[in-house]
This record gives sequence, C-alpha cells and structure tokens, in this order.
Amino acid sequence: MVALAAALALCAASASYRSSLALEPAPFPGPDIPAILLHVNPVQKSQANSCGEAAITMAYNYAYPAQPVSELKVIRYGIAHSLYTPHRVPFTSPASMSAIALHFCGFRR
Repeated sequence: MVALAAALALCAASASYRSSLALEPAPFPGPDIPAILLHVNPVQKSQANSCGEAAITMAYNYAYPAQPVSELKVIRYGIAHSLYTPHRVPFTSPASMSAIALHFCGFRR
C-alpha cells in the first residue's frame, strides 16, 4: 500500500512539480508524518475483489474532476496488462496497483 500511496500522491501533484519527482515510495504516515484525508465521491466497486481499482478511481477522480475515469476503465486496463487478475489471488498486488495508478496519472513505463 505504500507504493500505491506514493503513486496516488504523484497523481495529485501539479504537472510542473511532477516532472521533478522521483518515483520512489514515500514513507507511510507515522507519528511524525500526518495522514492524508481526502473527501472523495465514493465508488461502489463493481467486483467483489476490485478494491484497489475502486480506490484508484476515487483518487484519480479527486485529482482530475474535469476528466473522471470509470472503475470499469481501470479494471479493463488492469486485465489487459495482467495487473488485475479477478480470479487469482492477490487480484491486484501493491506493485500492480502502483503501475495502474501511474498509468492513469500519465507516467508511462
């Protein structure tokens, strides 16, 4: 989840600032690092195991309200790139969630 948090933080960064950021995971909020609390429009996940895809959808739509993405689009991308495996645990690994988030934020590998 640390990698996902870092990817979503990158997603919310401004375009000019984004280009200077390293793609290294940030430390998870701890006693001296405040948690990030966002008021987002909730997404009803469409699959029993698409929690990560729903979280990515909500974070992306918070960061880019003028260009919302659907959870279905996130799921289709994940399946097409073997990042989301709806019938195989862990369904979406932390590394795969980061890759999906980075894709939708404009970072291509």
